[in-house]
This record gives sequence, C-alpha cells and structure tokens, in this order.
Amino acid sequence: MRGLDRALVRAGHAVTTLVLRPWAPLWLARQFKRYRHLAVPNAILDDQGVRVIFHRYTHVPWIFDNFRFPLNVYLMATQALRLYRQANIHCDMIMAQGITTALAAHRVAARLHIPFVIVLRDDLKHLLHSPRSLQPVGRQAFLQASAILMVGPGQVRQAPRFLPPECLSKVVLAPNGIDVAQVRALIQTMPPRTGPFAGKIVSVGTLVRLKGIHENLQALRLLRDRGITDWHYTIVGDGPYRQELEHQSRSLGLADSVSFTGRLPYAQAIHAIYASDIFCLPSWMEAFGQVYAEAAVCGVPAIGCWENGAEIIIRDGETGLLVPPKDVNALANALEFLLTHPDRARAMGANAARHAENLSWEHAVQVYLQTFECVLGRT
Repeated sequence: MRGLDRALVRAGHAVTTLVLRPWAPLWLARQFKRYRHLAVPNAILDDQGVRVIFHRYTHVPWIFDNFRFPLNVYLMATQALRLYRQANIHCDMIMAQGITTALAAHRVAARLHIPFVIVLRDDLKHLLHSPRSLQPVGRQAFLQASAILMVGPGQVRQAPRFLPPECLSKVVLAPNGIDVAQVRALIQTMPPRTGPFAGKIVSVGTLVRLKGIHENLQALRLLRDRGITDWHYTIVGDGPYRQELEHQSRSLGLADSVSFTGRLPYAQAIHAIYASDIFCLPSWMEAFGQVYAEAAVCGVPAIGCWENGAEIIIRDGETGLLVPPKDVNALANALEFLLTHPDRARAMGANAARHAENLSWEHAVQVYLQTFECVLGRT
C-alpha cells in the first residue's frame, strides 16, 4: 500500500490513507505478541506526500461470527465516515485494500455517492476460510465495486471460482511494484560479487507451509541422491514451521548443507539474496511475491511456481525457472539445471537485473491510473 500510495503522489494525485485498527488497550497490545499489531495510537502523519490517518475503531471480538463480522464492518465504516468529515477529506474515489476493508468501503462509498474499487493482494483461496457471514455482504461489495484489481495472474485465473459471474468483466490484472531504487542503493553498499559460481541457494520468507521450503528440502535430498552435492542452502526467515523444517533437514541428512538465519532486517535479507547464486521459493499460494522482484534487482536467477505471483515476475528460461506447484521432481530438475549450468544461471541473473526496470512502482502504477480514469469517466 505504501509503495502504491507514494507512486500515486509522485504521479500528481492527492492520496489520503485511513489505517483503521480494532480498538484494544495499548498496554495490552504492547504486552502480548498476538495483539501487537493493534498497538498503534491515533495519529496523522505525512509519508512522502501521502496523508496517513491512523485510528482505532470500536470492535466486538467475542460473539459468533455470523453476528460479529457484519457488526464490525458496520463499526469500521462508521468510523471511516466520521474521520472523513472530521479530517476534512475530499476524494473522488475510494480504493479498498483487501476483502474486509472492501465491505466497509462499500458502505462508505454509498453514503458519499462516489465509486470505489477493490484491490486484492492475497491468494483467493483464503476466501474459502472466510466466515459464512461475509459471503452475502461480500457478494454485494463485489457487485457494487467499479473495478476489482488483482496483483497476480493466479488470482485472475481463480476469479471465476470465487467471484459472482457479473464481476468477472471488472477484474483487472494490476501487479505490485517494488522500490527498485531502494534495493539498488542497498546493493551499492555491499561488496561486489567476485569469485566463481559456488552453488549458494537462498530462500527468504515467513516459514509457513505454503512457501514451499519443505519441497526445497525434499528436492535437495534428490539432488544429493543424484550425486550433486556442491551447494549450500540458506533459509532466511522465521515462523511457525521453523522447528519442523530444522527437523526435516536433519532427518533428510542435509543439516551440514542447510543454514537457518532466522528473521533478518530488510537490508541484511537483501544482502543474503545478493550474495547467493540462486533464489528458490516454490511458494504455491503467492499472489504476487515481492521477493522474486527483489532477487531480480539483485541479478540473481529465481525459481518459482507457475499459477502464482512468480509467473508475472520470472520469465521462464530467461530470468529464472518456473515449476508446477508442489512438484518436487520438477523442482529438483530446475535446481540441478542451474547448479550444473553456472554460465546459464549467471546469464539469467543478468537478464533479471535488466528486467527489473519493469518491476518498479512507477511502471506498476500506470495500470492503476488507467483503471481510475475509466472508473471516473463512467461516473
């Protein structure tokens, strides 16, 4: 959201972002990890020209979902309308980030008589786990939205399964961007890459099941069985599956060739990618996947999955390789190819660095601007 908002401001538009969080006592939110995301006091700040209003709203946490979600959507929308008036906001259109926010935006837009669009940044399979109470309200929000922007081709393919048929003509593929200049500035502070191709493989991400780290370890075991042992795998990140992954690496006999760094600051994570020879994250529920784009800026060939966000970033065979989701044999073959063809791997990395220009927010925001012009032209 921050990258998109800043890019819209640089393109000459006025942007106000409401960040609404459920109310919780600040002392409680700060003390317990599960509530820490709520420890945001009310504030108004300027973020490179973006007016950001942080505010909390009354939230009902402990009643049945069938009542709780519609009520909390109503409370969020009520607070948004109150802030709209108190902060003297004037806008031509509302952009709702995510499904729950879209339900509140639907109410706000109707009261203000302005159009709204929905931006979906998560894999649509998450809708399967949404409370049933969201479904009728959500259907109305999707039907009333002027456009539904999706950040990856996988989402667009999923749309007929999850959205009302009447909404499909409103779906727009609008990939995220990244701050290419920031990543390049970080690279400038790092020692230049020297020396031969060393088979250094890296993954960066939260250690949850869908990231495909388990499949990476299985694929590397296959490589070892094939006699390909000149590699080292570094896993950057933390999460609920870390202990399981550490146990898996030991049980597969890979502990001597696998390192876990834990969560790293952003600059150090970029350094870990830049210092590697191959970036491999076969995530199978990735709507976009910013880290693939960061690997491209670093000039590192990446391996990702078809039918996911990686598909729009990685050019198969040119800047990296794409494999079917959860296909360990295909993943092992992709890793084997890059490890045994270092010149091709280096060439793919160089192509990726050149392709990175197309991954900036300045490039990505053009799709949003064209969509907004169409929406406002219809009103």
